[in-house]
Amino acid sequence: NRIDEKLVFRALTRDEIHEIARLQMRESSRTLEREKQIAFEVSDRVIEYVLDHGGFDLSLGARPMRQAINRLIEAPVAEAILAGKLAAHAFVRIDVRDGELSFDLAQRTIQVSA
Repeated sequence: NRIDEKLVFRALTRDEIHEIARLQMRESSRTLEREKQIAFEVSDRVIEYVLDHGGFDLSLGARPMRQAINRLIEAPVAEAILAGKLAAHAFVRIDVRDGELSFDLAQRTIQVSA
């Protein structure tokens, strides 16, 4: 049950790469929330930043994205946890300011149905 022929795939579009990045970051936040009760959300600018800083390669497609998310998003959040800057129930909003990633503690917005 092995495929011996080469399979040719069309290149991913920028929108598809963007969606893959969003899904991977959402999954990363869910894992962190499950394990440490800390969550984060990212803006569209963060996704573009990650893609532009090693998260996408024309020849490799989205393969380098996991490493870029780890290096640019997860590692700084982990460092903040280890430094005692983030504790359980924290919510971090990640954005891009002045060309750099910005990590801000924020309040979660909860919608209540009337």
